[in-house]
Amino acid sequence: MDLIPSPTDDSEKADALATVEVFHSFLGQRQTLAEYINPESFYVKASPGHALIHSTLSQYVTQTDDMFDNLRKEGVETIEVVPVNKTHQKVWVYDNLAAVWTDTETRLDGRVDSTCVNLFTLHRYQGVWKISAIASEQLSEENTGYEIDEDASEIVKPINTLFDHLTNQNWDGFCSILVPGFGASLSRLPTTAIKPLAMELQPSLTG
Repeated sequence: MDLIPSPTDDSEKADALATVEVFHSFLGQRQTLAEYINPESFYVKASPGHALIHSTLSQYVTQTDDMFDNLRKEGVETIEVVPVNKTHQKVWVYDNLAAVWTDTETRLDGRVDSTCVNLFTLHRYQGVWKISAIASEQLSEENTGYEIDEDASEIVKPINTLFDHLTNQNWDGFCSILVPGFGASLSRLPTTAIKPLAMELQPSLTG
């Protein structure tokens, strides 16, 4: 699969990135984030030495609010989620679909508590960018000086395999590529809004 070059200008990329940055600035602050996310879409996180965790975006926001509230009760005064290095940020936009790659630090009273690499997907609906999925990996303390690999061939390979299985209606093969319990957010504009879909429902498709 060839990567399609974006026909959009830098202002559209800046708008998509701004949605992600506002989301991070409000995260854990008991702010209403419905304007920036599709609440029932998906969040997944990998952490060193732990199994993958996943939830809806709404659940992730609530869990983060609870976690930050507990930290404040323990005496932490300031909590920030900020980009590590803006030169690492990558934004792709094609029509009403966008992807944002960014690394972030969670800082407690100015001290770095954790570092994550995050991939956001966004859909534009009624002229507004909304986050429709987040994939995140928390880096180990020994692995914070990572470099971005510009070669996307290894990432694209399972996507090509997924589409091959879908084309051939090989549902066992299709599901074998996926992590159980995860899903997709589909948009069929202008008639249909963003609709999260659990991947275990996919084998019922007939075409």
